[in-house]
Amino acid sequence: MLGRIVGYTYAADNYCESCLVELLFNNPVMPTDKVDSWLSTEDGLNNIAKILGIDRNDENTFDSGHFPKVIIDQMIDTNDRCGLCDELLEDE
Repeated sequence: MLGRIVGYTYAADNYCESCLVELLFNNPVMPTDKVDSWLSTEDGLNNIAKILGIDRNDENTFDSGHFPKVIIDQMIDTNDRCGLCDELLEDE
């Protein structure tokens, strides 16, 4: 993947890293109980994806309504904000 991760698209909105983690840990469908809290967000997402049988390397195989997709810096506009905290995604 080229570029820096600045956020995630999930459930019809864009989120910064900390808000995405909050959403996932409050979602009863996500197997977050099987993920160590000390893992980075990306490592945690990789573990959850593996449990769910999702190939994160091929984003065409899953929908962002069911599992987060990354947003890299080249994909955003200067005014793109987190759907939860309203912070600019580029500030992450």
